[in-house]
Amino acid sequence: MKTSKRRGRPKGSGLKGDARLLDKIADLILDDPSLTPTAAIKKAVPNWNETVTRRLRGKWKSQADKLLLQARQRVEEAAQLDSAIRAPSSNHGSSPTGASLLQILNSPAFQQAYEIERLPVVQIARSLRNHPLVLLGRNLSENSTLRMIREIQDSPTFKIARELQRIRPWSQLQIARSWL
Repeated sequence: MKTSKRRGRPKGSGLKGDARLLDKIADLILDDPSLTPTAAIKKAVPNWNETVTRRLRGKWKSQADKLLLQARQRVEEAAQLDSAIRAPSSNHGSSPTGASLLQILNSPAFQQAYEIERLPVVQIARSLRNHPLVLLGRNLSENSTLRMIREIQDSPTFKIARELQRIRPWSQLQIARSWL
């Protein structure tokens, strides 16, 4: 009896980054149950294409119940942590440090700063930190050749030459040389 050989990648050797993406998809679907898995994939994956969508849909189909349960647990844990931080308890408020920490956490300024972090503009600015043009600019500013050029331009000799050029334009210098 001949056993047929399986095609493709062996079971269990899936891409490791998919677990995080699947968790993000589960969080999105839990937040908005009207989302389809494909729509959630498009929101969760920055550079999605049909191959990625097909792969993640297949994994979602086989693991959806487990992923949604884990997402619900994450939401519950976050809510418990949030209520523990916000609710004054005998453990936190008994010491002066704990009481002052609770006062800071519940202050309007802290709440406003927390809301600013969640603004779309701030999230876009954070995502631009890793944009290829920004990274190129950082690399250029750290380039040793460009640093040497800046040092030469800022040297006293160049400063004197620029000052002479400002005082006496190049054309006048050439006329003066022709008389010599």
